[in-house]
Amino acid sequence: MSIFDEILKWSPIIQGALGSALFALILWALKILFSFLHKKTTSFNQKTQLNKLQSDLIRYTALESGNLNSNTLALVGLLYFAFSYFIKAIICLCVGVLLSTFFPMFKEISFLFALYFLYLALDSVKTGKSEKNYSETITELTLKIDKIKQKQLST
Repeated sequence: MSIFDEILKWSPIIQGALGSALFALILWALKILFSFLHKKTTSFNQKTQLNKLQSDLIRYTALESGNLNSNTLALVGLLYFAFSYFIKAIICLCVGVLLSTFFPMFKEISFLFALYFLYLALDSVKTGKSEKNYSETITELTLKIDKIKQKQLST
């Protein structure tokens, strides 16, 4: 006999209570799962936004200085940001190809993630706006970075 046959022998009141308890347990588990996923995706979004703002800050600081050494150092830093995103794209492609032997859908998903990381790599080495008021832009970027860091510390 299966467990379901045993439960069907019980009175309807006990079956209802058991069903309600099971439903409450499932809702509680889903609440914890979604809370965890929300925290992780928010953290990922904040880290990505912080990296973008830091690369913009490096770019505008170098443009404001006008110094060749500073511009070269900024270019190396921006290439470092871009290369880290490029490596993440390669890793996504490799994992997707490996997992596509088990689930073919993973290949397409990994391609989308790789495109996302390649877009972030391209965005980190963009040329920038041709505005002349770099100090105001640097101040705005610094305030945004501080705001995101305060959010990260509070969570």
